[in-house]
Amino acid sequence: TNPNFPLIQPQPDDLVYFFKSFCDTSVQQRIVVERAIIRRACTDLIAAGLTISVHDGEDMPLKQSSDLAAIMGAIQSTDEDQLLIGDAAGKRIGMISLIYGNDGHDVITGWNPNVP
Repeated sequence: TNPNFPLIQPQPDDLVYFFKSFCDTSVQQRIVVERAIIRRACTDLIAAGLTISVHDGEDMPLKQSSDLAAIMGAIQSTDEDQLLIGDAAGKRIGMISLIYGNDGHDVITGWNPNVP
């Protein structure tokens, strides 16, 4: 257990993310919380048989994926993302809006009611 992260422990993909830029432990803790929330939402959506596309406001770095590692690698390249949720046939059924850099627990800022 890392004393800098008393509540939520960083996952291996979180640690890789930290190597992209230096940030202090309070920022790291916020990012770990954001990523834990996103990871859980994506895990549940994938378990429900849905796919996730990541839209970063300009580009779509990932399309219709059910690969959690790929999704986690595609998020947080900008200040906000949209997770576009699709069914098994590829039809978009909803979205989740993410905004980074606030308190961590509030990373999900909006969602479509069609998202399970």
